[in-house]
Amino acid sequence: MHLGVNRWWRDGILHVHTVGPLSLAKMLHHKGLTVASAHLTSDSLRGSIAGARHYSSFSARYLQAFYNSADVVLAVSSDVKSLLIKDAVTKPVVVLPNRVPRNLFFSDLRSKDEARSQLGLDPDAKIVLCVAQLQPRKRPDVFIECARNYPEATFVWVGDSLFGPLSAERRSLRQKMSDAPRNVRFTGVVDRQNVAQWCRSADLFFFPSEQETFGLAALEAASTGLPLVLRDLSVYDDLFGRRGTDWISAATVSEFTRAVRQVLSDMPLRQSLSRNAVETSEKFGLQTLAESLINIYEEFQT
Repeated sequence: MHLGVNRWWRDGILHVHTVGPLSLAKMLHHKGLTVASAHLTSDSLRGSIAGARHYSSFSARYLQAFYNSADVVLAVSSDVKSLLIKDAVTKPVVVLPNRVPRNLFFSDLRSKDEARSQLGLDPDAKIVLCVAQLQPRKRPDVFIECARNYPEATFVWVGDSLFGPLSAERRSLRQKMSDAPRNVRFTGVVDRQNVAQWCRSADLFFFPSEQETFGLAALEAASTGLPLVLRDLSVYDDLFGRRGTDWISAATVSEFTRAVRQVLSDMPLRQSLSRNAVETSEKFGLQTLAESLINIYEEFQT
């Protein structure tokens, strides 16, 4: 068996994960099975790139043509599958969730202490973490306001603007970051090892994003045993289970603040949410992804 990355082979199986013109050209060039993983929908661009509303119809048509150029489309969630069908993707759509390398994000009490030491954090601090791009739809403004309402905790946002000067509302977001209270820290972009370190160091994962195709950052946090406080999005129901038992949902600044405060002050609740988070993440290991992919490749090659 031959395995290639970013090659121009015409035979065998071509599996693409990005939706750019180069990926489209490779699919049109390929003669074997073509598989496209759908991490992006037309809704994902709103609140990500400056002026996206002006070319939303073009991007929707492009994504429709892109996914219809594949033999099979892998949607990362049932919500994404519904959106693809709504956007007139006519090729077979199979739900295949993302997976997490749990060995990278594994955590215990000792690794938490080590992570805090390496990151220069107070071992006794209450640390609330978010890992996300700095985009309006991720709602860093809500994160900042919750920190303002709860000064006893340290709020850490890991991530930065993906599209640089083209990012939506970039100047406004930078001003909000500048005006944030002293208990908010923005790390900028860090590598995967450091993302795992931040997850191990934290007490809670707080994700106020208002649009997600999956929620991989939240799943990675869950694999370290972090309790989850998330916006009340339907995409999380299939992923994280029962609201209020396996994860806490909220919709407004006051609700988020109350949820964060409750989880950090109630040790039995925090421990229960932590156990449930780890149990949830165990269903999303890399081995199950490999097995599922093999089954899909075999089914659609015949």
